[in-house]
This record gives sequence, structure tokens and C-alpha cells, in this order.
Amino acid sequence: MILFYAVDGIFAVNVGKRLENNIILGAVLNIVIDAINRIKERRFWVIPPYAYDWDEDEKSVEDYVDYYRRNIDCCICDAMAYRNSLFEFENVLSEESLSVVLDMRKRFISTFPFCDDKFDLYEDIGSDRCNSLYLQMRNSYYEFAGDDSISHIDRYIDNLVCIKEYMQDNP
Repeated sequence: MILFYAVDGIFAVNVGKRLENNIILGAVLNIVIDAINRIKERRFWVIPPYAYDWDEDEKSVEDYVDYYRRNIDCCICDAMAYRNSLFEFENVLSEESLSVVLDMRKRFISTFPFCDDKFDLYEDIGSDRCNSLYLQMRNSYYEFAGDDSISHIDRYIDNLVCIKEYMQDNP
């Protein structure tokens, strides 16, 4: 069975377990490497507000492959949940939908590679400072509603699906 799929405008062919030709295997592997490089390049636009990026261009593609090999399903699930909550919030701009966004944000950060929630890191700074930062973050979601955050997360999800398909065929 041959499956065709597209990731960021790049078309790929996945021939499943019948990868008999090293050229095809190399092409599929290159697509995964390209997908990870796109994720690395766009981290800044995908990571939610008040999250800390531990990568800082120090992690290799192999580090990401290792991370995704262990966490790909959770990464996809949490990215989709965060994306859907943002979409709902942008449509209604309510406190209830923002509350869902903030819950999904925490889950998304927990499965985004080499990323931590700054609020978890700032537990020792005192409640007044933490509350002030939290209010700033909440306000930032209202300020940036309607920007292109959802499209960046959509591309991130597309790249994750590409990586997952490769990993299923090459355990």
C-alpha cells in the first residue's frame, strides 16, 4: 500500500514496511529530518507565552528523534487539544474558553520537546510576583487573539504526523 501525504508543501511517499530500496528509505528519512528541522526553526512561533525554551539551538535532530520516539502520540494529542482550545477562544473570547486554553497550554508545554512552563519554574518567587505574571499572560492571549498562532501549530502538527508515520514504519 502506498500512502501520499504532504507536510508544509513537500510531498512524500510512504510505502510502509516494503521499503526495499535504500533511495526511498533515504528520501523518507530526509523528510523526517526536514520535518524536525522545521520544528526547530519555528519553535519560537509555536511555544506558548511564558514557556521556557531549553533548546536554544543546542539540541540535535537525534535528540528530537529520541524525544519523539518516546512521546509522539502525547505530543500530537496535546498539540491538537491546545490548537482547538485556541480556535474556540478566538471565536468567543470568553473567560471560560480562556480557562480551557490555559489548561491545554500547560499540557502542551509538558509534551513540547525541551520546554518548561515558566510558572512551574517560578514557584519560589512569591505569590504576588507569580500572580502578576499570570495576569500578564492571560492578557497576552486576548491581545494576540487572531494572530497566526493557530497556523504555526497546524504546521507543527503536520510535522509531527510526518514523524509519527516514519516511526511507525521504522521502529
